[in-house]
Amino acid sequence: MDHIDEKIRLEFEDLKDFLNSVGIITETVPRGGGFDAETMLVCLPSVHGLPDMTEDMEEGSLHLASACFLLPDEGEKEPGITKYLSFYSQIHASLDGMEEPDILRLVNRMNRTVRIGHYFYGEVSEGENRMIQYRAMVSGDAQEPLDGGLVADAVFEMGVAYDLMLEAVEQERASAVQD
Repeated sequence: MDHIDEKIRLEFEDLKDFLNSVGIITETVPRGGGFDAETMLVCLPSVHGLPDMTEDMEEGSLHLASACFLLPDEGEKEPGITKYLSFYSQIHASLDGMEEPDILRLVNRMNRTVRIGHYFYGEVSEGENRMIQYRAMVSGDAQEPLDGGLVADAVFEMGVAYDLMLEAVEQERASAVQD
């Protein structure tokens, strides 16, 4: 494990302790554990609460976001003055019966309602189905640990944004069926 991975792992462990203390379920995943970089997974708070932990839990019933630090470009000797923790989540909502222009209008409309981050519509990976996704970012001084309160606030906002988009998609699909 190199020095940067170790530093990130330690910061993630501190953030995990803080987030868990305020009721946000968090787990860290080392590089190579299914991710290209040290990653923190957070369970987004939801108005629906947590599903029962059963083996047959539906895909998307647990609203997750992954977070990783954006690292300086290779060859840069200085770490820079700002570090960025980037959060990413997929909105698991059925888009059946919706036309792409309607989905894009919905995404644009919903982007006007979020306080942080943004929704977008596209492929998760090359060749996969397109879906609505959400990103948010927290920044801080590169020489200091990120403020746990700011990270928790971002996670709570993402949870609200996830729920709002799920509801908006349901309403849009219901109106498309009526038309």
